[in-house]
Amino acid sequence: MVERAAVAVENAQLLERLGEAKSRIESILHSMADGVIATDTEGRIVLLNPATVKIFGIFKKNILNRPLLEVIEHREIADLVSRALSEGKELVQEVELPGSKNTILQIHTTLVRSGAKETLGAVTIVRDVTEIRELSQAQSDFVSMVSHELRTPLASIRAHTDTLMQKDTSLNRATQLEFLAVIQTETERLTKMITDLLDVSRIEAGRLEIELEPVDMKGLIEMTIRNTPKLQSEKHQFRFDFPHKLPLVLGDAHKIEQVILNLVENAIVYSPEGGTITIFGRDEGDQVLITVADQGMGIPPEHLPGLFEKFYRIDALEGGSGVGLGLFVAKTIVEAHDGKIW
Repeated sequence: MVERAAVAVENAQLLERLGEAKSRIESILHSMADGVIATDTEGRIVLLNPATVKIFGIFKKNILNRPLLEVIEHREIADLVSRALSEGKELVQEVELPGSKNTILQIHTTLVRSGAKETLGAVTIVRDVTEIRELSQAQSDFVSMVSHELRTPLASIRAHTDTLMQKDTSLNRATQLEFLAVIQTETERLTKMITDLLDVSRIEAGRLEIELEPVDMKGLIEMTIRNTPKLQSEKHQFRFDFPHKLPLVLGDAHKIEQVILNLVENAIVYSPEGGTITIFGRDEGDQVLITVADQGMGIPPEHLPGLFEKFYRIDALEGGSGVGLGLFVAKTIVEAHDGKIW
């Protein structure tokens, strides 16, 4: 009687442990963001977690013990599981989710074996890798774009420098100065591009520092335009439209200057030669509104929503260059001041 009681207690404890293990496994499967599908050797569903139901939009009931293709109507996935079972090896493949807008799924199927190495079935992990693939493509496009944008001014600098350095050059003084002006312009273009890249790096690392102090916006803007040689060399007119007295704002003068320069340089690039760039200032009560207006062709309405996104460029507009970071940096700076830009 004592031995039977001991065995009964032992069995009860074993069942309890198995129940706890089963509950833990179910909790893990329910909390996973990836889909999990377990099938037997015939490809019939043994287990399917909630993430799988969500990914494939499964509304069928009584899905256990049914063929995988009947529940998840995706031939490539069913074929992958079938191949893994027949070939006896782990398989990984990316497929597009039917009826979706370019949703890419990574399907990873591995075999389940007993202690005696007998195949019991397969477990398939379904992971949405759309964002990762889009990011990878964006990085690739960015590297290609930056390489192109760097190569163009560097080629121009080299060509003009090589010509100036020729011993037997017959260039007159006026032409030499013209070449030097091109070199200066291209150097400034490279400097701005590298500055934008460094700013984005700081922003993404959370290291954009704002040092607040009272700022006279009218004085800051006029001084920025007056003390920037590149702006003074342009054949554009600048007009300032400010009230007699504009309240001081609490901001980082250096960062605000960076935003103004970006907007004014954009206005120059997309304005006809000799055009007027007008900068308005208005007291909006608890805020100061600054507007930069030009006489250019304007921005197509369909491009307005993405204008301040990182790497966004409007290739249709003539005269533009850069890697699409200036307005992204400007927006980040303005928002760091609890402001808005549009």
